Amino acid sequence: MDGLILLERRGFNKVLINTNNLEVVNALQDRQLADSSSILLRRINRILKTIDQWSVRHIPRETN
Repeated sequence: MDGLILLERRGFNKVLINTNNLEVVNALQDRQLADSSSILLRRINRILKTIDQWSVRHIPRETN
């Protein structure tokens, strides 16, 4: 989360998020986070809306 806030403040317009948590990947790609009960996911979604180009990619823990 802190990294996204820093990217937003510095004006980056392209972001690639790598995570080993497939649930997070699915939730972020779903883009229906406005209705999410997770405050963290809603905050991440709000920040990503300010970024022109972003993607999230699942990296299995074994290859991480």
